[in-house]
Formats: sequence, structure tokens, C-alpha cells
Amino acid sequence: MNRLDKQSFGLIMLLLAIVAAAPGISILGGLLLLIPAVQMIARRPAPIFPRWIADRSLPTKHLGAVVQRAVSVLRYLETVVRPRWPTSPAVTKRVVGIFVVVECKAFIVADST
Repeated sequence: MNRLDKQSFGLIMLLLAIVAAAPGISILGGLLLLIPAVQMIARRPAPIFPRWIADRSLPTKHLGAVVQRAVSVLRYLETVVRPRWPTSPAVTKRVVGIFVVVECKAFIVADST
């Protein structure tokens, strides 16, 4: 995360969204997704996780496979979806953070019932 700096929000949000979509661990993934979303709203330059989360290692073998699959889907989506409004990255980041927080809350409430 240290090397990604400002770009780390997108990658972390993508990975946590994939985790949140998995059955059985979706509540945990949704809660973890709230951490960078709130930080985006607060205009942090890069995401910061609590030490008990940040100190855990992530097996790169599994991460590489997930990223490979996600990249092919994202390449397809980039050809279909094009930016419509020229907005500053700071404003866009805050808006995305708000939507993620709202969606996570709705997802967690729906998943717990």
C-alpha cells in the first residue's frame, strides 16, 4: 500500500468489494469496505487501516489470480463505460466514498436478515 500512495484507494476498494461479494464473509468484507470509504469522504490522501488489519500478510498467489480475473472484466467495462462529466479527482473520490458507505450499510442490513 505504501508504494501505491493515492492510487491505493481504487485497488483496495476493488479487492474488498470482491471479498464482500463472497458468501459467508460478506458482512466482514462490507465492514472492511467501510474503512477506506469513510477515509475517502474525509479526504485522506491514502487509506490507513488499523494495525491489527495492516500487519496481516496477503498471499500473493491468490491475490494475483483474483487481480488477473478482475483486470479482464475491467478492461471490458472500460470500453463500455466512458466518463461523462469532467470532475476533479478529489470531488469524485468523496462522492464514491459516500455511495460505498450507503451501499455497504444497505448490503449489511439486507444480508443480516
